[in-house]
Amino acid sequence: MEAYSSGVLVHVSNSSSHYIPDLAEMVLTRRNSAGVSPLYHLVEFAHDLRVPEAAFASPLIQELEALGIDIVSM
Repeated sequence: MEAYSSGVLVHVSNSSSHYIPDLAEMVLTRRNSAGVSPLYHLVEFAHDLRVPEAAFASPLIQELEALGIDIVSM
């Protein structure tokens, strides 16, 4: 939820200051503000999965999460 909140704050800040981010900045901000990241843990809970925290810390899993977020947010 921290990343989501930070992403939303960036959108609000950009909008209130009339700042137009470039595409790379927008994708990174959207990745956080799309609200998809918390869903990974919600799905884990809903299906009663016991994924070790170390799995979520893996660089490969983090990259897969980011790709999934990008797909949903675009």
